[in-house]
Amino acid sequence: MKQKVPKKVLEAVEEYCVRLHNAMRAFRASDDPLWKRTKEGLDWFGGLPMDNLPPLLIEEIEGRFAAINAILANHSVNTFEDYRNVPTEDLVEIQDLIEGFAFDENLYQPGRKTAVST
Repeated sequence: MKQKVPKKVLEAVEEYCVRLHNAMRAFRASDDPLWKRTKEGLDWFGGLPMDNLPPLLIEEIEGRFAAINAILANHSVNTFEDYRNVPTEDLVEIQDLIEGFAFDENLYQPGRKTAVST
């Protein structure tokens, strides 16, 4: 039996997907330095409303951003320009964490409470 997904959940997932798409465009579509592309990509997630997102997606977002915060905790990043001093390998790891969202389709299924093993 299919469950009807509330409109507010669909809208929340759509907004999240738009932000993810724009973050990935910032990572890839620019000739700007890696530090600037990474910061601009992360900025797309600022103020993301998570109240209506599926529970598994919320858990994944929180986990990935906790990992990103742990990486950035090793650096003083108080301003936009401070990202210039983050080592390349850390910037790449941050981008990999964000890009990982795009490859896990289970996160976008509003009725799913747990991940499906593949």
